[in-house]
Amino acid sequence: MVKVLQVLTTLNVCGGIENFVMNYYRAIDRSKVQFDFLIHKLNLHGDNFKAEAEALGAAVYQTPPFTVRNLPSVFQTLDSFYRQNSDYDIVHCHIANGAAFHFFYAPKTAVKILHSHQPAAADKRFNAARDFLLLKAADKMADVRWAGSLASGEFLFSRRPFAVINDAIDAPKFQGAKKYGAEIRRELNADGRYIIGHIGRLAPVKNHKFLLAIVDKLRRTIPNVLLCLIGEGELRDNLLSEINTRGLAENVRLLAPCRDVYKYYGAFDIFLLPSLFEGFGLVAVEAQYAGVPVLASQDRVPPEAKISDLLEYLPLERGADAWAEKISAMRNKRIDSTVYSDKYDIRVQGKALEQRYLELSQKNESKGSAPDQRHNPLLQSIGGHR
Repeated sequence: MVKVLQVLTTLNVCGGIENFVMNYYRAIDRSKVQFDFLIHKLNLHGDNFKAEAEALGAAVYQTPPFTVRNLPSVFQTLDSFYRQNSDYDIVHCHIANGAAFHFFYAPKTAVKILHSHQPAAADKRFNAARDFLLLKAADKMADVRWAGSLASGEFLFSRRPFAVINDAIDAPKFQGAKKYGAEIRRELNADGRYIIGHIGRLAPVKNHKFLLAIVDKLRRTIPNVLLCLIGEGELRDNLLSEINTRGLAENVRLLAPCRDVYKYYGAFDIFLLPSLFEGFGLVAVEAQYAGVPVLASQDRVPPEAKISDLLEYLPLERGADAWAEKISAMRNKRIDSTVYSDKYDIRVQGKALEQRYLELSQKNESKGSAPDQRHNPLLQSIGGHR
């Protein structure tokens, strides 16, 4: 059996990367490939995947969060962890700016996979400058490079070769979402309303304030409009304040993430994804499988997310007025034919990823140990030590 350590920031149910990994974990043959998880924080007040991962056979480990103040503790914890857990065949890191530290301490025999999930650097200038060296080190130290889209791979890996690993979903669940529409509308007390859906972390990159501006415009022409925001995150209080300031309490619902979120697509009339950038935009694919029209930000949500004519793009630079007009034009757009692509079906892609892990492990065994990264001069220059 191939042992894979999945390195993520957290295991919260509203995260795209977390759902990416868990979708694959449920789909693989766990007698052939088994995951463990190493995370840096866990939201104990919200829903998370920890119990499910453990029920599927994984061990879930936690280190201190990555902060400047915590770095000595992080280094000490990673050193101790990897010394005590030296039997991993593969270390699959989804934290690009923290990967160098994991690769530095990881067993030299393990295949080190660096997985890029975003097509841009940090949005704050200091963080972007800090990440430059960290990303460069991680890229240099990785044995294998994967990405969620072409843009994400080109951003992180430059001229180095990489493979795109498709985000994938439990297709039948989303294709059957329409049958839950009436039930969800009753729960929301929203019968007869025009429901705009959005699912994602309450974080700046998701551009929630732009969504509120759109609804502020739309309620003049569509008085019964209702925006359902499903997610959790650091902007929750800020968004509640903005909702009250704009007088949108009757037009916006802020809902906590849940395990059966696929049912909500059955109630949505349209799905909006005006993100500042997306590594892939899996929720847009989910919406299309459910037969829901999607309007996404042009040149920010990658073209791979468009798997049907249900999805249309519009530049954010056109402003909230143009988005409101476009939504009005799309009001009755629904395609009855089934949307399907095996590129995003977890039943197909799960087997493909399983085979990739098996082949990587076999190749590593045949060629001997992976290069020892602990004397990497680039990592030494950014503070790595042992």
